[in-house]
Amino acid sequence: MAEILSQSEIDELLKAFSSGELDVQEIEKAEETKSKKIRNYDFRRPNKFSKEQLRTLQMIFENLSRSLTSFLSGYLRTIVNVTVVSVDQLTYYEFSNSLNNPVFIAIIDAAPLEGPFLLEFNNNTTYAILDRILGGMGKGELLDRDYTEIEISLLTKIVKQILPLFKEPWSNILDINPSLIRVETNSQFAQIISPNETVALCTLSIKINETEGIMNFCMPHLTLEPIVPKLTTKFWFSSMKKEDKVNPELIKSKISPF
Repeated sequence: MAEILSQSEIDELLKAFSSGELDVQEIEKAEETKSKKIRNYDFRRPNKFSKEQLRTLQMIFENLSRSLTSFLSGYLRTIVNVTVVSVDQLTYYEFSNSLNNPVFIAIIDAAPLEGPFLLEFNNNTTYAILDRILGGMGKGELLDRDYTEIEISLLTKIVKQILPLFKEPWSNILDINPSLIRVETNSQFAQIISPNETVALCTLSIKINETEGIMNFCMPHLTLEPIVPKLTTKFWFSSMKKEDKVNPELIKSKISPF
């Protein structure tokens, strides 16, 4: 609530104006400056993705999460639920600094884009998957040790089967053909870009029975830069409206002869 002046204070104020002790223009400038909203800008963490672009990425990964739910439920022969937790932008240093070792990271070639993506599973997720594959109930018991060669081989096999699922969710934006470059279990060996570069990070929650873990997709802005203008809801929905062509020969092949 504004302060109410007394009559004597009002008289003193009018006297100051008339004598020139107070400048009306200076007071107005001071009030204008005070009312301006000042936003801090961190030059070490510039925003390279707009809100709409992040929203479009979220739509892509929501579609992917449904495919992952179906695939993992069938592969692990149990109830699996995959959902999008967040899509945000940050520096690669912030992402890599949040990882604990040992970690399971798949470095992915995102052809035809130039530059890789990272797919990271936290240990809760990997141990739950391994436990289920090896006949357990899918408990993500954390073990204080490095991954064995057999465990890395089993997880690598799953990653290779997950990658084709990327194609359909990305099809409205890009005909992507992802492939596995290599796997790392130490985050220090997964420095694919400069620490100060901006990345888009999509975090998925994976629930296997009663065990909940995290899967992170790290996408450098440098890799996505050629298609960033397409990451809009307008482009997304306009691409979805394209009519599917009917293949007569395919229909004929499905009809049994009399």
